[in-house]
Amino acid sequence: MTKDEVFSKFIWAIGGLTEVIGQMHCSTTDEATKLHWHDGEEYWLTLEMREDGIYAEIDDSTDAKTMYAAIGYCQYHDISYTLPWQDYIKAMIDG
Repeated sequence: MTKDEVFSKFIWAIGGLTEVIGQMHCSTTDEATKLHWHDGEEYWLTLEMREDGIYAEIDDSTDAKTMYAAIGYCQYHDISYTLPWQDYIKAMIDG
């Protein structure tokens, strides 16, 4: 993906996630290449633009429906994401 394509995908992802989860991002870091969403208790979603694509870190939210909407959006739009319980499940499988 070119730099312009990554930037375009990032902009579309910001708007799309804001719409499906019903929340606007509340802070940015790393020269606005990382955006964060807060649910009133903690930061639960981070969207990051890197040179090679868009990545999301999705933690537990106080609203499961909102969290699963973010997961679904990322899956549908081919945005790589990590979930907090992935390492736990992997450890349980690997035993």
